[in-house]
Amino acid sequence: MLGAAVRRWRGRGAVCLWRLLAVCCLVSSAFAQYRFDSWTADTGLPQNIIRAIHQTPDGYLWIATLDGLARFDGVRFTVFNRSNSPGIKGNRFTTLYEDLLQIATLQWYAANTTTSFYIGNPTASAIIFDGANMWVADVNSNVRKLRTNDGLIIDKFGTDPSVQKMAFDGANIWTVSITDNSVRKIRASDGETLGTFDVGLSSPIGITFDGANIWVTNSGTNSVTKLRASDGSNPENFSVGNNPSGIAFDGANIWIVNQGDNTVTKLRASDGANLGTFRTGDGPTGIAFDGAHIWVVAFNGTVSKF
Repeated sequence: MLGAAVRRWRGRGAVCLWRLLAVCCLVSSAFAQYRFDSWTADTGLPQNIIRAIHQTPDGYLWIATLDGLARFDGVRFTVFNRSNSPGIKGNRFTTLYEDLLQIATLQWYAANTTTSFYIGNPTASAIIFDGANMWVADVNSNVRKLRTNDGLIIDKFGTDPSVQKMAFDGANIWTVSITDNSVRKIRASDGETLGTFDVGLSSPIGITFDGANIWVTNSGTNSVTKLRASDGSNPENFSVGNNPSGIAFDGANIWIVNQGDNTVTKLRASDGANLGTFRTGDGPTGIAFDGAHIWVVAFNGTVSKF
């Protein structure tokens, strides 16, 4: 009886041993399919203490450490900290979120680090983008066309003196001159002047395009002038507030900043009808449209949203 029990134990032990060997072989085979690498401060991390890690939809891994934020592309680390990224106030990163705006900002910063381009010794007065190139006007009656990828001056054109602002109508650059009360139309492709148009009033400053017409603010006569963009004809004048300057188009209406009485006036673009005048901060200067709202900035540090 004892011998039979020993034989049964030996049989079961052999089965268990074979099972254990089979499992070991499977585990060994599975581990052999993978390679494990580790990265430390010696291989590119800013620090070995990692507080958070997150992968963005573009595939990058972002690692928060106590000595900077690292972006890993699978091969190398790019480190962002206060010494190389303006706007980062400290190097201690402890948390990352799915929609972290700072990651988006740093991604933009990595691709668009600040570069300065020397264009001579004029006093620049206005700048506009035509969809391909930048145009820079100066007080010496020049407009320069710059290539956006490297800042190379493609060409230089003479224009009216004291250009204040510029606008782009989809094919042409429009400049407004405060000294001779005119606007000039310049073909963006080659810089040829297609016409100079007298707005007939005093001290034009601001300019915008509404999809069909050019609108110009006249600070000396508290009015705006509307010109047909195709040929500069059919000028119409509309009264606004005191000392109008900045101007913007919201897709249906023209908005004019009136510096003299701290207001903004809304005109219907189709016929110039006055749709209202609204209070802003003291000394309004700049105006912009964000696709849904009009924003006005004032000298007293306030920003108004309409």
